[in-house]
Amino acid sequence: MSLPPLQHLASELATLEAALESRDLERAQTIMSSYDRELRGYIEHMGNSVPMDGLRTLLRMQNELLTTMHGLRDALGDEARSAQRAGHALRAYASVGVAL
Repeated sequence: MSLPPLQHLASELATLEAALESRDLERAQTIMSSYDRELRGYIEHMGNSVPMDGLRTLLRMQNELLTTMHGLRDALGDEARSAQRAGHALRAYASVGVAL
């Protein structure tokens, strides 16, 4: 089995970014797990001969994706809190007999 080159790993991160942009979190999780496994295998296989510039590029891409993931987490949290507040308000109105 040949291990994936750095270009393949970079394309995996691009695929992960697309999954995050479409909020396909299940697919993003699958891609991230695969990417992590492939990256670890690549580093283990290459040892000290891993091209550091390539790893730096991957690290930069990963950090950009982490920023995206944090933003998505915050947005989803805001949406969940808003839905919860709306549910509380709906129940409060219903308890006093106000129809919406």
